[in-house]
Amino acid sequence: MDTYNFILILDRAVDEATSDRLFEAGLDDAAVTSFDGNAALDVDRDAPGLLEAITSAVQQAESVDGVRVVRVEGEELVSQADIAERTGRSRQAVNHWIKRDADSSGFPPPAYGSSTRSPLWRWSDVQLWLDDDRSADDRGRIIALANATLLARHNLHGDDERRLVGDLLAAG
Repeated sequence: MDTYNFILILDRAVDEATSDRLFEAGLDDAAVTSFDGNAALDVDRDAPGLLEAITSAVQQAESVDGVRVVRVEGEELVSQADIAERTGRSRQAVNHWIKRDADSSGFPPPAYGSSTRSPLWRWSDVQLWLDDDRSADDRGRIIALANATLLARHNLHGDDERRLVGDLLAAG
């Protein structure tokens, strides 16, 4: 088994009593923290795979009354210098992609800090833009899948919608 790190973003603040209940529910591998101004659980989970790690942590968190997981964070974020190093290009070339080509070529927008001097991009987005052999980023894909599932689940209203969404997933 491998250890997977990710952050579960919660819909409300966690008080000490809730923190204790989360621990008792099996999240002894998680630390209560905050992420981008939201209550969060920073999880280090041993599991056969990332999807299993996320699924079990969400189930345990939501077994505690009043706790709902809104999304998962954990995609690898990279700076302009990181992009240059990973692609073997100069910082100037990466700056050209970002500044000049973004409108015409679709270079991905920053994930965080777009109005700062040091924005960060999701590596999986950059890989897809590069159409690189490394674009099969399982971690980014699995986290995106988990987030799409959480969003769909939170937007379902009633058994008919649950059945229709289940049918759509089964059709794939």
